[in-house]
Amino acid sequence: MGMFKRFSLQFARPEGYLGRVAGKLMASTGVKNNEWTISLLQIKRSDHVLEIGFGPGVAIDLVSNLIPNGQYVGIDYSYVMLQAAKKRNKQAIQEQRVKLQLADVNQFPTFKSLTKFFLSIRLFFGKNRLNH
Repeated sequence: MGMFKRFSLQFARPEGYLGRVAGKLMASTGVKNNEWTISLLQIKRSDHVLEIGFGPGVAIDLVSNLIPNGQYVGIDYSYVMLQAAKKRNKQAIQEQRVKLQLADVNQFPTFKSLTKFFLSIRLFFGKNRLNH
């Protein structure tokens, strides 16, 4: 497999060094898309927001600042992205405004709080995922 193909696969499920590079690229290029999508959600200060596939955690920071009386919950199935998002949103996690989980959407975890919005900025599925 060529280097370009190996790198492009990192956007589906980032792993290792190339996954960290892909995450940095996603973080630096996705801010405008995140801001636009979040603006459409009309998020209120006490909303509970779920994001599936939070990637490097850019939207987490934007959303958690909009919901000081609410909560943000995110799931992602990439350990590399979980670590990047935790680092980027350390304060909000410590303040318990943000909860992040390593999880696959096919084994969807249960959540105690009511989730009003489903926020997915970027989701990449392999062709096998769409056939099931």
